[in-house]
This record gives sequence, structure tokens and C-alpha cells, in this order.
Amino acid sequence: LSLPRLAFNMSRIYPFKRQNPTGETRWYENIELSYSAKLDNQIKTTDSLMFTSAMFHDMRNGFQHSVPLSTVIRPFSNFSISPNVQYTGVLYTQSIKKRWETDYYDAALDSTYGRVMVDTIPGLRYAHAYSPSISATLNPKIYGMYQFKNPDFPVMAVRHVITPSVSFSYTPDMSSVTPDYYDTVQTNAEGTRQEVYSYFEGALYRTPSIRGKQGNLNFSLNNNLEMKVRSRNDTASEARKIKILESLNFGTSYNIFADSLRWNTVSMSGRTSLFNKINITFGGSFDPYALDENGRKINRFYFQESGKLLRLTRFNLSLGMSLNSRAEGGGSETTGRQGVSPEGSGELSREEMPVVDRERPMRSPDMYQEYVDFNVPWNFNVRYNLNLTRPRPDQQTITQTLSFSGNISLTPKWKISLSSGYDFEGKKLSYTSVNIHRDLHCWEMRISFIPIGYRRSYTFQINVLSAVLRDLKYEKRQSWYDNPYAY
Repeated sequence: LSLPRLAFNMSRIYPFKRQNPTGETRWYENIELSYSAKLDNQIKTTDSLMFTSAMFHDMRNGFQHSVPLSTVIRPFSNFSISPNVQYTGVLYTQSIKKRWETDYYDAALDSTYGRVMVDTIPGLRYAHAYSPSISATLNPKIYGMYQFKNPDFPVMAVRHVITPSVSFSYTPDMSSVTPDYYDTVQTNAEGTRQEVYSYFEGALYRTPSIRGKQGNLNFSLNNNLEMKVRSRNDTASEARKIKILESLNFGTSYNIFADSLRWNTVSMSGRTSLFNKINITFGGSFDPYALDENGRKINRFYFQESGKLLRLTRFNLSLGMSLNSRAEGGGSETTGRQGVSPEGSGELSREEMPVVDRERPMRSPDMYQEYVDFNVPWNFNVRYNLNLTRPRPDQQTITQTLSFSGNISLTPKWKISLSSGYDFEGKKLSYTSVNIHRDLHCWEMRISFIPIGYRRSYTFQINVLSAVLRDLKYEKRQSWYDNPYAY
């Protein structure tokens, strides 16, 4: 149980903004302030202990509130500085204290040994922390264009847009002004091991403190490549723009205060399309550090070991295509038949519909699991995915998946849909389902079955379309649990 649970949120305000501003906005007018608070009580018990002292003893309580204060300063175009500070406070109803017990007697084992004991100290205790930070971002845009001078060449120009971004974030060490809510405890008989723990370990809200300073440099590079081509049919018509690469992104970060391995992995992602039909997305990650003989990352660049700049650790590729036919008469690809004027003038209002159609609810995709559009004669979707993981240069794993789905309208009231895939490792079809839909005007019939695999099953259902009578249905099913080959 979680009760009572309360939450309070104040909308963002600008306390230094002028009511009747004149001229340019001052930097301090962009300072924004907000406040949020929440209180929660959680009970986890058994029915035999309900409303007993044991239930309230194990009840978890907590109150937390925070006050973020931030602003954005833009000295010039494409450059911004964002200082902010956040105050966080938490009220706890208990705390803990850990200690090493040398001669602990275990009655279940009838033996004595050393172990860490946890003492619970009841009573209200308030903990708070200040979290100031500052960040700066520079993200200019660089445009490059090459124009072809030959008027007969089909390509008129190629444009390349580069958007580099460099950001810096810094969080100072506030241990001198924030109380320390951590302690150490002995964990073995010799006392050589020490464990750092929080006084509020296991509480409803985490300890509001930041241990140590943090600083990061983030780098990213976004690319967009397009070309302008002449029209083949009519020289007077406008030129067409074709996207060669919709985006090609690279990113990494550098931890300033880390002891070693300061550079993060380099991530790469991109997307494009072919013939406006095939969508291509790809991505990967590259590690700048080398590995030891046990496959563990060491503080030595991969370039020093192999002469190569980066080490490929992951790559993925996805190809997708969607084909469908338009509705009769050249209308849009997905138009519902319900509530459409016979003259083609658009949708009818509720008052213009026949009485029987007024009682019939307007269909929506979230009313049922599948929404059947009987105006689309057919559609087909296929997607291929390739994933490569390489934890070390001499080890790699490649997985491939192929999935496809589609449906076809045999008549204006009958539709068959299919979804399946191909298992490259097992060299057979993967999970396959077939669905048959029949529009019965005020009723609807559905037949769904899985013909192959250990999940073979079927479901037959006839139901009323009216939302008021949606429980009026007939259903017959055979679960895949009854399949003798399920196990």
C-alpha cells in the first residue's frame, strides 16, 4: 500500500522579470525558480499483520522537497552559459548505524562468528545538500556547397551542413558546506576491509549529497548531406531535393577529474532513405582504449597497440520498407469508411448519420487491439536488423532478424493480416500469427491463430461494436498451454 501520498509542484516563475519591460532583456530577468515537494508512505506486509504495531513499525516514510534556480546567458550567437543551483532536502523518520560484531551467535547454525550488524535508530532526521553547477555550450552551423557548372548534368548542387557542438559542465565539491551523511564500517575480523555506507541506506528517498567534484567535456558532430537535381520531364519545373544522408552523428565525452580512462566511447548513428521507400538506420560505438590479455580495458590507447585509431565494439544496421495501395478513387492511403458521405464530400456529422450508425461508436485505434481499415486493399511491411558485438578484436557475435507483416482486403468487409519473421540461426520461420476480420456492421468477427511453433493456438470471437454493449460477445479459444509440444 502507498498511502497517504501527496505531491505539490509550483509552476516556474521569473522573480526578477519586469512587469513592463522596455528595451533589451537583462540577463537576470531570465532567472527562473520553481519548487516541488512530495510525501510518501509505503506499507509492505501480510494480511495477518494488517493494522498491527508490526505493520507500522516496518512502514517506510519520507518527505522530499527541492528548489531549482537556473538561468541562461547568451553572450553571442550559438553560445550559451547555463549556471544553476538546486537545493534538496529530505526528512527521514529513521536512520541506521552499522557496526562490526566480533562474537555474533547464530542460533540457527549454533555457531559464533563475526558479522556486520545494522542498528535502526528511530526519530526524525533532516538531510540537505546544495548542488551548484555551470555549463557552457557552443554549437555553430557550417554550410558548404558545391555547384556543378554543366547545365546538362542532372545534379545541380550538393550541400553539406555540419553542426559541431562543444559543451562543458562543472560541479564543484560541496563537501565543506554540506554535512557528511556517510560512514565506514569494518567488514572482516582483521579490519583490513572498510565499507562506505549512508545513514539513510534503504530509505524511501536517496541521500541528498554529492561526493566529489565533477567535470565533463562533451563533443558531438552532426552532418547532413543533400543534393539538388533537375527535373527529367520538364525543364521549367522546379528542381528536386534529395537527401543523401539525413543525419550522421558522432559523439564522445572527456571526464576531467577521472584518475584514468578519461575518454568515453565514441558513438556513431545515422539515417537515410533510398528511393523514398527503404529506410536505413545504422549506428555503432568505438572504444579508444586497448585491452589486456584478459579482455579488460587498460589506460593505454588502442592506437599505441595496433596503429588503429579506434576499436569497434558494436554495430547495428536496420533496413525497413513499407508498401501499400491507395484507396479506390485515389484518396489518401488510410481513410476509414465509417461516417463518410456517399457523395464524397467528407465526413458526416452525428446528426446527418442514419439512426443505426449514430448508435454505432466511431472507431479509434485504441478502442480495440487492432483497427481494421477496410478501404486499404493491401499493405506490406518488412524490416531487417543486423547486430554485431565485438567485446575484443578476436571475438564477435552477429545476430540477424527479419520480420514482415501485411494485410489484404478480399472484399470490402473481409480482411486477412499476417505477421511473421525468419530465424537465421534456426533457419525457419519465427513467431507467426494470422488474423481474419469480418465486418458485420453492428458486430465484428475475429479469428486469430498461430499455426506453427510451440505457441500454436487460436481465438475466435464475435462481439458488439457498441461501447455500451462491449461485454456482449462470444469467444472460443485454445491456449498455447494446451499444446502438447509447448514444452
